Amino acid sequence: MAKLSHYTHKGEVRMVDVSEKAVTTRTAAARGFVKMKPRVVSAVRRLKNPKGNPLEVARIAGIAAAKKTPEWIPLCHPLPLTHIDVTARLCQNGVEVRSTHREDRREERGLPSGEGCREADRMSTTGHKTVRLLLVDDNALVRELTVKGLEPFCEVEISTDGADALLKVVDAPPDVILCDYKMPGLDGRQLFEKLRARQSTRHIPFLFMASRPDIEERLRPLVDGVEDFITKPFLIKDLVRITKKVVDRLHLEKLQKKASRPGVIQGRLEEMSMIDLMQSLEMGQKSCRLVVQQGSAQCELYFASGQCRDAKIGSVEGDDAVYKVVLWTEGEFEIDFNAANASTRTTTTRNTTGLLMEAMRLMDEANRDTVQTS
Repeated sequence: MAKLSHYTHKGEVRMVDVSEKAVTTRTAAARGFVKMKPRVVSAVRRLKNPKGNPLEVARIAGIAAAKKTPEWIPLCHPLPLTHIDVTARLCQNGVEVRSTHREDRREERGLPSGEGCREADRMSTTGHKTVRLLLVDDNALVRELTVKGLEPFCEVEISTDGADALLKVVDAPPDVILCDYKMPGLDGRQLFEKLRARQSTRHIPFLFMASRPDIEERLRPLVDGVEDFITKPFLIKDLVRITKKVVDRLHLEKLQKKASRPGVIQGRLEEMSMIDLMQSLEMGQKSCRLVVQQGSAQCELYFASGQCRDAKIGSVEGDDAVYKVVLWTEGEFEIDFNAANASTRTTTTRNTTGLLMEAMRLMDEANRDTVQTS
């Protein structure tokens, strides 16, 4: 292949044809530092910003910006990113920001990659086969990759179009529906409206897969009661993450119905991880006491409207107790909705999402340190 160039022999700018270019793994890394006055650093450290944690906002903005690169940089080819890592670390005189992006192969139509499937599998090894999900999509490749990503967590049934899905839902209603918007014949929005019009199916949680313009112009303003929207093109790990939150919540609701004591749910961490538990409680805005037992160690966490306000393991309290219990992968848990007010203390300094994000950052940091010293 001739040498690539963004200029013609006349010096005119052009977009390069990369159709013959070999498929490769590409990694891009960037680092920046934002200087701040001491009082600003102090305010960030003490989380005194009324609009929330600016470091978490910066991380989300960085990830969103990476996904928008082809729209903001002229002549940039859209690349399906399989990994985006943005960290914002508070230092003595400012914030250090590091970002790493990886793209493993070219893909058609922005479909999720195989690497994304593997990463989603690594998110959790436990599955909640008590939850039935109906996947509705006319694209065979999307169906295959989505099923691979979701199978560890729930029972997945497939429909290739809206009409087939309508018949299956009426015959045997699933616990949740994950549906593409644009399909031939009965599209996703029409399916949603028909199901909402039926008393027996209007309660089923519904997730849409659609492009951003379709979501903002054709779906969000016109449909009511949608659980969430998954923006195309997407990474499979993002689809699994969003869908799994709903699956986890439904799993907890089923456990609650089967509980031997009213208002009490019991289970094992091998079936539902600490991250899954805390995300489900936050998403459902639950108030409760969560007791986790691993061997002789016991942790008590108290939630108010989904936010973890108090945590204790022995002499360790607050944020540090949460960071410690999140690492537990074995043991038993008990959620008691009748004991939410057994503690009136507030020992944590972040909301539930902030606690989990920081816990995962600390885990990643520890893993990197282990690799560097081995």
